[in-house]
Amino acid sequence: MTHAMNIHQRQLSLLDGDPSAPAPRRWTSDDLLRMDEAGLFGEGEQVELIGGEIIKMSPKGNRHELVRSELSTFWGDRRGTKYKIAQEPPLHLGNHDEPEPDIIVHQSAERVYEVTGPSVLLVVEVSNSSFSYDLVVKASVYAAHGVRDYWVVDVRRLRVTVHRDPGADGYADVRTCDANEPLTPLLAPELGLRLADLDLGPLPDDSAG
Repeated sequence: MTHAMNIHQRQLSLLDGDPSAPAPRRWTSDDLLRMDEAGLFGEGEQVELIGGEIIKMSPKGNRHELVRSELSTFWGDRRGTKYKIAQEPPLHLGNHDEPEPDIIVHQSAERVYEVTGPSVLLVVEVSNSSFSYDLVVKASVYAAHGVRDYWVVDVRRLRVTVHRDPGADGYADVRTCDANEPLTPLLAPELGLRLADLDLGPLPDDSAG
């Protein structure tokens, strides 16, 4: 799973408990774009915006990349003209939330930059070391912004936690499926699969991603 850390976490932690300290700034998606254009992020450095905080993501491991690639290939071969599959797109959910999920499925009629929480058909996070983060933090963000179908793929155990029925308090419908159980996207039923259908072979033994 991906480790997440606030770029300014260490500095801001020094202010904890000090009522006179200024409130930390909540960054916006426009701020993030300007920082990127100004070259403030290192080459290949991946960041996303969660709750107004800039989150630096750790490098992806081989296991993570294999599962993501095979999922994208499987769906890409079956999407027809109705759907599009995007890998690691910025998903604009609001001024202070712009995550970069591993995969999204959206209507072909929409450009990827037009996709919103209510319009996205499926959001997938492929997790190894970031499993708890994706199940808790990311799930609450996606639910709050109306993402109707959110999957977290656990690459260690080869199972998927499916989140549906979003609301302000999170997802009301959460269930976990193993590799042999059929998984049918709620809003793109033609893309149903089992993880066991993917051409994964022996998964690499790494701890990144």
